Formats: sequence, C-alpha cells, structure tokens
Amino acid sequence: WDFDHSFGREGDGEPMNDKLCDLTQHILFKRLIEINPNNYLQKLNARFLSLKKQDILTVKNIFELIDDNVKKLRPEIEANESRWPLNEVSYFKKSSFEMEVNRMKEWIENHLPKVEQHLNVLQKR
Repeated sequence: WDFDHSFGREGDGEPMNDKLCDLTQHILFKRLIEINPNNYLQKLNARFLSLKKQDILTVKNIFELIDDNVKKLRPEIEANESRWPLNEVSYFKKSSFEMEVNRMKEWIENHLPKVEQHLNVLQKR
C-alpha cells in the first residue's frame, strides 16, 4: 500500500492534511508549468474536466476503486504487517489498514475539489 506523497501521506510517511503536493519540486512539472509548451496547462485542465464529466475522476468512482482493491488486499494484510510491522515507525503505531484506507478516502474527498481549483488557476497563467 505504498502511497508516498499522495492520498494523505508525505514522502517520508508523515501525515499530509492541508496541502497538495508541490509540483514545482519536481523538475519536469516545474518546467511544464513555467513554459507551458503547446498549451500543456490548458490541456491538463481540460483532461481533468473530461475525466470528471465521464465519472472517472470523482469521489464516488475513486472510492469504488479503493474498495475493490481493499477486497483484493485484505487477505494479504496480516502477512504484510508481519513482514513490515506498523509499530516500527512512530506515526504508524496507532494506525491500521482500515485507518489508512479511511485516510486516503478523507484526503480524496477534501482535496479533489482543491486539485480542480488548482488546475483551473494554473491553466489561466
């Protein structure tokens, strides 16, 4: 369940609650934002809106995808946790598989509208 720098966790595993990942920290995205080749930012925003309209990038659909994966992963959780115990890292000591799934869902519900707003602002540059 590796989701570094996404869905509610920073790259070091610490909780990420109130912000989006800073794309300018990634060299390729930074350049794409700076120079906007071939109207990249406008196309990115249009693609996001198209996927939203198709009910692909929606909270409901993403939750369904997560739930489908949870069903597939659940039988393997005990083996995974015995190999990589959660209590090895301080901020995971009070966590569980279910709590992490809920963290992802909460992050998606709170941040998907922020992603849309961010892309809309970027494409107007």
